[in-house]
Formats: sequence, C-alpha cells, structure tokens
Amino acid sequence: MASSASSDLSSLYSNGDVVLENPIESSAILLIVVIVCASVEYIFALGKQVNSRFFQEVFSTLSEEVLVVGVLSLLLTFAASVVASLPDQWSIMLDWAHACLLFMAVMLITILSAVAAGLLTAHKGWVKFEEHRMKASPETHSQREAMFRQANDKFLSSLRVCGLPTDVSLAQYLLKAEKGHLVALANLTWRSWLALSTIVVLNALRTRLIPQTQSTTQATEVLDTTGEAINIASFIALCGYGTLVIFVSVHMQLQRRLQQYLTLNTASQNVEATASLRNAAIALKMEKNGEKGPNGGDVPLLNASGNDRESFLEDSQTFLIWRSVDSTMALLQAVFIFLVWYGAVFLLNALYHTFAQNIGITLLLICGAFAPLVAFMALAPWTLTIVAILGSFGTNVNEELVRSLSRAKLKASGGGDAAAPGSPSSDRPAEEVGITTPAGGNDGSPMMNMSVETKSLRPISLDDGDLMRLAANRRGGAATIAL
Repeated sequence: MASSASSDLSSLYSNGDVVLENPIESSAILLIVVIVCASVEYIFALGKQVNSRFFQEVFSTLSEEVLVVGVLSLLLTFAASVVASLPDQWSIMLDWAHACLLFMAVMLITILSAVAAGLLTAHKGWVKFEEHRMKASPETHSQREAMFRQANDKFLSSLRVCGLPTDVSLAQYLLKAEKGHLVALANLTWRSWLALSTIVVLNALRTRLIPQTQSTTQATEVLDTTGEAINIASFIALCGYGTLVIFVSVHMQLQRRLQQYLTLNTASQNVEATASLRNAAIALKMEKNGEKGPNGGDVPLLNASGNDRESFLEDSQTFLIWRSVDSTMALLQAVFIFLVWYGAVFLLNALYHTFAQNIGITLLLICGAFAPLVAFMALAPWTLTIVAILGSFGTNVNEELVRSLSRAKLKASGGGDAAAPGSPSSDRPAEEVGITTPAGGNDGSPMMNMSVETKSLRPISLDDGDLMRLAANRRGGAATIAL
C-alpha cells in the first residue's frame, strides 16, 4: 500500500484510502488546521476593533490581498493534486509557486510595515521642524528641509488665494495624502500582476543567457559551487538592482520636478503683495465712504474660484509622472511588487544556496541581496511625500481637509466650534458680523444674550486686471492706488 501511495502522490483522489486507513493522523492534522483558522479569525477580529481609519484602510487592503493569495494557493493545490499523470518536475514547480506566494505575502507585509513606520517617523520629524527650526536660518537646513520650507510657503500662498484658513500644519495636511498613497501602494491591481510577468520572463531569459557551470555534463544535474554563485549573483544583479535602478530613477525624477515646481515663478508668487494692495484699497475705499473696515481694513485674501483661481495657481499634478497621481502610483506599485517577488524568491530559493559558498562570498551575497530592499524602504517615505505635495497643491488643494484641520486645531486650542481663521465670519469685529449687545440689566451690567446677524461686505469694484496692475506697481516701487 505504501508503494502504491508513493507512486500516486500527485493525485489527491487516488490517496483517499490512505486518509481512511489513518484516522488518527488525519484527525490530528485537521485539528491543527482548525486551530490555526480560529487563531487567524481571532487576529482579524482584533484588527477590526482598532479605532483608526488609516489602520482600517490598510487592514482592509491587506485582507483583500491575502484573499487573492489564498485563492491562488487553492488553485495551485488543486492543479497539483487533480492530475495523476502530472510530470514530477511540474508538480514540484507548482508546489514551489505555492510556497512562493506565501513568502510574497510575508514580504509584502514586511516591506509595507517598514515604509509605514518610516512615513510616520518622518511625519514626526516634519512636525518638529515646523514648530522649531523652519523659521531658522536657511543655511542650517538640509536639502529636504529646504524643499519642505519652500513647499510650506507655496502651500500658504495657495490657501490665501483660495480664501482658506492659513493656521494649518503642512505636515498634518500631507500626512492624509501620504496615508492614501501608502494604501494605494499595497492595493495591488491586475495591472500590477501583469507587470510582474515581465520580470519573471526576464529572469527566465537570464538563466539561459548567463553561462553556468554544471556539476556533471548532464543538464539535469545541479550546479556546482561556482555555478550557484554565478546564478545567485546574476539574479541579484538583474532582479534586485535592476528594479532598484528603476525606482531610484523615478525617485530622482520626481525630486527634480518638485524642485522645478517649488521654484516656478507664477502669479501666485506675487499674490501676497497683490492681496496686500487689495486690502489697502478696500480699507481706503471704506474709509472714504465713512465705513469701518474689519480689523482696520484687514480682510481675507481674495477667494478666487474657477478661471480666476487658475490665473493665480498652477496645476501641481502636471509635474508628476504622466501628469497624474494614479499613473505615478501605478509605476511605484509595479516597482513595489517587483521587489516583493524578488525578496520572496531569494529567501525561498537562493538564500540556502549562499551558505554553500565560503564565508566571505556568503556575506557578500546576502548583504548585496538585501540592499535593494533596504534602499527602497529608506527612500519610499520621501517619495510618497513628494507625490503628496505634487498631488495636492495649487489647484488641487483639498479644501475640505484644510477646513477640517483648522477646526480641529481651533478646538484643541480651546476655541470650541468658533469659525476658523480665514472663514467669512472670522477675524471680524462684532459690528461687521452684526453682533448686537443689549444695554444691560437693572444694575447696568451687560446682558449675556446676543443676537447674531451675518452681514456681507459691500462689493468692491476691483477686477483681476486692477489687482495685477497694483502688484506690478508694488514690485516697481510705486504703491499707488487709484480709487
């Protein structure tokens, strides 16, 4: 019976008698599987109880990918078991692919967790930089800090043009977009899997083009020590460092485009001077009419919309790869899944063979193999920050997020639900928003009840041409305002 079972190992159905004849062993294995399933379900239940929207998004995305891997694993098991006449090498390759999927799932979670940790650590650093060092001398800033400072200036100009609150932390604003991009990085699509097929084909071609030394003249024999070293080194060079070169090229291209965007000289660069003149013009106009301007004539910056906004702001997404956040993230996702596959194959197939070399070559191969993964995990957080800046500045400002962050900051500072700075009813005296206080009670003290009536400012006849001429006069040294 044992010989019959061993000859039909590739068929699940032909071994049914073996299961029936060994009830204790089959029950023990099934019990272990049930306990593992219960443990996994318990972990998933704990994950669903975490009160974090970002964690839930990541958890849902990873759960979806685990489901895909589980379905693929089931199909591979079925394919390897249902055909009794399947050649031994094909049966082994199906089992290898089965194990490779498991290692890919582990690598995906590991790399993604490292990138997430780096992203959150960098966020804390940017918050401290905003609070303590951003206003210091620019000579003390690193290249990234200088770019972040320029991005903050650009961000505030965009907010003022849009008439939005300006008491918002850029680090907090970017974190929302960065988290979304991290989720998008893990949310593999069918395009990502098709992209993976290219590197798989290239790796297959590598095994045919790289000369390898066999232990005998038979092609079916395993490689000798030299052949294994050549095979592993060529795999690391092509699949590991080849992918790293692609990623570094994309990273440097995005960084150059970010520098170009931050130094771009558009109308938004002079918008504060233009707005200052506009505020002064409004104040003089109201004084001429015998009216009292809010805060001495200091009114919120012009709230541009539609075509007016585009005349002051640029579309930051045009500086991304193929002018789109989705296209840029699709390219980064392809690089990500390449490295996930590369790491899984190295751990599953190549790591063991590196120990057959002498200690020096073994350490060299292992360190060299993990270097592309470490480089990706180190650079990816800043890459996602660049994508967040170029994807949500200028005409792409997330106005609802800005207002939400401003309200949260105001509430945290004890302001309650008061209007955020820059909103229509903020930074204006009681006379302008229509707050009237009764004369008071019998003892002459003012009463606490107030009636609030919102009044809009009288329209000022100033068009975009007037504003730009005022700005031009300001830059030329003549701040003449014609009323």
